[in-house]
Amino acid sequence: MLSHDELEVMASSYVLLALEPEEREAFQEHLNNCDICLRRVAEMDAVAANLALAVQEREPSPQLRTQILAQVRTERTGAHVAPVKRRMPSAGRLRKLARPAALAAATGILLLLIAGLALRMLNIQESLESSQRRASRGYEAITIMSRADRWWKLEATAAAPDAAGTLAYSTELSEASIVIFNLPSAAQGKAYHAWAVKNGVSTNIGNLWPLSDDLWRLIPVDLEKLDAITITLEDGREASEQVGTIVATVTLTSD
Repeated sequence: MLSHDELEVMASSYVLLALEPEEREAFQEHLNNCDICLRRVAEMDAVAANLALAVQEREPSPQLRTQILAQVRTERTGAHVAPVKRRMPSAGRLRKLARPAALAAATGILLLLIAGLALRMLNIQESLESSQRRASRGYEAITIMSRADRWWKLEATAAAPDAAGTLAYSTELSEASIVIFNLPSAAQGKAYHAWAVKNGVSTNIGNLWPLSDDLWRLIPVDLEKLDAITITLEDGREASEQVGTIVATVTLTSD
């Protein structure tokens, strides 16, 4: 009988289709009785699904298509992943095996996702470099998600009572990814920003990026050294001081 912690580790592997049939059946049965894991699977599944729909699709020119696909082929050549032997792990070894299995699956999936993102993100205003940079962000976000070992739920404030979301953190990478749903649309000249809070001092991480109808951000900092992450609505895309309205916060506790 697997413990809740052991089953919880399987969440990212489940989303990335990296489980054996026996593992998947056991995890699906667990989801029927665990609201925590069900919510995390839904949140991670939304991230994986929406990354490929981040912006409106435009057909790239033949020249740009050739350049992008050539770049993707180069990345695939340099990112070889050894085949993973498929067998049902014992309960004692599950925690050690689940993460490498998810990572191997994520690597293969993300290489295809990069190509799809790059082609979908191209429009008249975007350069090739911008498209590749945004595709790389998507790659990194799912990599963090697949290696995450700590999760927090966002707490909405009265300024945005319907806001919800999750913060995923990988201790191994010392990086996090945050996704926020149901925030009110920012008025013209306004932008949502993420802040790192320590001892009452807030440091700007940057403005949030669009993800379909939602917002997200990579957080390349060690969360174990912080007290909280806050989301505010500020004037403009640049903000050196937190003066805007706080719409959501994540208290970084050990739970």
